[in-house]
Amino acid sequence: YGPRREKLGYELLRGQPLPRGVRHLVAHMLYYNGKGQVLLQRRSESRPLAPGMWALTGGSALAGETSWQACVRESREELGIIPAWEQSDIPLSYMTPDAHVDVYLIFWNGNLHQLHLQREEVAQAAWLNREEFLRLSADQEHFWQYPYLPLLTQYLDQRPGVWDVL
Repeated sequence: YGPRREKLGYELLRGQPLPRGVRHLVAHMLYYNGKGQVLLQRRSESRPLAPGMWALTGGSALAGETSWQACVRESREELGIIPAWEQSDIPLSYMTPDAHVDVYLIFWNGNLHQLHLQREEVAQAAWLNREEFLRLSADQEHFWQYPYLPLLTQYLDQRPGVWDVL
C-alpha cells in the first residue's frame, strides 16, 4: 500500500524489507466484555518482536486480505476467538512509516477458559479493568507502547459500554 492506502499492484514476501513509502496492512484487536474489562495477551518469549510483553492481539494482513479478514484470522489463530462484525468497531486507523493499522474494538463476553492460545505467539491472556489497563499500559518495560495508545485510551473512556458492568 502507498501512503494514501492505495494498492500498489504488487506483493512482497513476508520478512522482506519494505521499500521507502510502502506500507503493509495491520489489524490490532482489543476485546472488551460486559464486566468493564479489556482482554490483553502476553506475547511468547520466543517472539522476535516484543517477547514477553503485554499487548493487543494483532498481526499483518496476508496478500489479498482486508484488515477485517486479518482481524478474524489473527483472533482465531492466537486466541481461538472468531469475532462478530456486528460486535466490532474501528475506533481508529493509524499510519506508521511502514504500516496502515486498523484498531478494532470488539465485544466478546467469553471467559479465559474458552480461549485456545497459540503458544508459539501467546503465553498468557488476562481480562483487566480500567485501572489495571492504565497501570499496565503505562509500564514501558512490560507493555508494548503503541503510538496510538493515548488516542485509544481516550476513546475507551468516552465510549459507553467499555468500562461499564452490564
